[in-house]
Amino acid sequence: MQATGPLEAEVLTSDLLGSWWKRLPPGEDPEAVFGEGAISYAARAGTQEAMALLRALAVLGVTPAQRDAASRAAAALAAAGVADPPWVSTIGRVETGACWRLADVFGDQASLLLVRDPRTGQGAP
Repeated sequence: MQATGPLEAEVLTSDLLGSWWKRLPPGEDPEAVFGEGAISYAARAGTQEAMALLRALAVLGVTPAQRDAASRAAAALAAAGVADPPWVSTIGRVETGACWRLADVFGDQASLLLVRDPRTGQGAP
């Protein structure tokens, strides 16, 4: 996974996980087939890209078991000397700024809007 920052890593991982949801045969569990399979594969690969995927899955995994397995696999790779991605300390953390909740009058939809300062990349005061 070649992500340059935590948000990009989160989006790439979410896209990857979501791509399998409706593509498996009926009765197959996407968490077991894809999620756990990806973790096992990355653990065996032992590359920096595999470490990035494991660190992202440790935060974004669909089940607690997936997140735990990804954390353990990433720790094993770190112990073997595989470098962490530069965004590892900030993935899954949100810095909030000015926020608004937008909703329709029927209560069918709701959106959240977060404004970030384009000069600093931080949330607005």
